[in-house]
Amino acid sequence: MTSGRYLTLHEVIAVNIAMIQRYCPGEHIGVKEPELLESVVHHIQWLEQLYNFTYLIQPIFSS
Repeated sequence: MTSGRYLTLHEVIAVNIAMIQRYCPGEHIGVKEPELLESVVHHIQWLEQLYNFTYLIQPIFSS
């Protein structure tokens, strides 16, 4: 189980901007497909919730 928190969509975009500015100065800054990025950010959270749910119910089905 995780004790941390997930990055928000805005934080992910901020990290992306910082990395582009640091390692690729002059490169175009922006997100081509914001809907896809948002989907990935939420999908990761959903996967952990699913894992936690599976972890909690596993003992019920293994009896």
